Amino acid sequence: MKTQNIYIIIILMALFFLLLDFVLTNVHLKIENFSNPSYSIEESKFNSPSYVETPSVEIDDNLFDQLNNKNITIRDFYPKINKELPIKILKEMIFKHKLFHQILPKFGDGYLGLIWHEPKMFGIYSSNSLKSETWDLIPNSIPTNMLRPVFMTFDRDRKLMVIFEEANTFNVHKFHLFKKEEVDLNSSFKFIDKFRVTNCFFDTDDILVGIDNQGNWFKKSSKDLSSKWKKISLGFTNIPMRKIIFDYRSKYMIGLGNDFRIYKKRGSNWLNEEWDTTNGPTKKTLGGTLKDIWYDFDGILVGLSRLGLVKQQNSYYLSNFKSYGEEVTKKEISIYKVLYSSTGISVFGNQSLNNNSNNVYVDGKKISEYKFKDKRLNNYLKHRMNMKKKCRNLKAMKIQKEDDNKVVEDDIRNDRFMRLLNEQKDTIDNLMDTIGNLRNK
Repeated sequence: MKTQNIYIIIILMALFFLLLDFVLTNVHLKIENFSNPSYSIEESKFNSPSYVETPSVEIDDNLFDQLNNKNITIRDFYPKINKELPIKILKEMIFKHKLFHQILPKFGDGYLGLIWHEPKMFGIYSSNSLKSETWDLIPNSIPTNMLRPVFMTFDRDRKLMVIFEEANTFNVHKFHLFKKEEVDLNSSFKFIDKFRVTNCFFDTDDILVGIDNQGNWFKKSSKDLSSKWKKISLGFTNIPMRKIIFDYRSKYMIGLGNDFRIYKKRGSNWLNEEWDTTNGPTKKTLGGTLKDIWYDFDGILVGLSRLGLVKQQNSYYLSNFKSYGEEVTKKEISIYKVLYSSTGISVFGNQSLNNNSNNVYVDGKKISEYKFKDKRLNNYLKHRMNMKKKCRNLKAMKIQKEDDNKVVEDDIRNDRFMRLLNEQKDTIDNLMDTIGNLRNK
């Protein structure tokens, strides 16, 4: 074959492959809808009958912050279930994902959980572990004519107090304060009063303070729980709060706002100190917006978020929240400090002198378990712990005496009332006798 013919064949094959490549490229572009320069994606979008013009959103690193900063309500913390689920499935879901309205550490070991959103499971539940997926409904969980529990705390005598919402009413004063008749959580509830307060704490003078759903502050007129509520004249700019706790170290008030973020006072005089809005509050993120907060036994805040159970990365109140890991095994603070932060009560009464729940923890070990080489230190430590127990016992006796005095005062008032009624009855009888005598004459 001539050399000239070989060159012609090579040129023709090159042209053939170029043509084939051109054809395949055009077919590919047509398949991907990129080949028609007169009909772009933007034009097809605007000409579509289903298209509705909306503001453009730039997808960047701040997109999740934009989504998180919407105005959320308490209902956003619970799943929207369109079909009825069996009670077994509901329990598994609620206990696994900790869909409680509030969790409160209890004396001894364990926690109380309050279910508010699911009608089939309204009530107060108990578990020995925060991570447990098994929680038991406590006996006498809801008093008669009450719809559901709203808030839990403890009184100075260690008896559980609960605010319940009344059933079948639109009255703003539909929230009832009840208290357990005994320290035993299985005991019955006793009615205290009815008002608009939905959460409460004890002030430094041992008088109960409450807040309603609108963020208005009230205070009992005396230590007597049945005394009247009076509105408080605030010395600070009011930011509506859904729950109040205290920093167990500084005694500063910490508030969980109606916007589900954490605020903190600038000083210990909560009535006249402003909320720190310069450094705080916490960021409004999926894990950082909370419906409840309390201190764990390592002194770090724990909360219930839209992502479930979360915990701050460190003890600074503005630190970020992360998913809750393992429970604290080396306790650094006692149950009394944990409950002080949740209730405002610095000294609880304890009539049992054989109770060691008042222990102080050092490096995760109970101080009562420390043994020193010097016997004098051991004796001093034992004496100190016994004194603490006796102080709590005296506190309990004082509280009991106040309750007994109240009963006596009530009895005295009742006796006076009955005596007055008897005197009035005698006067009426005398008048009737006089009228009868005059008629006979």
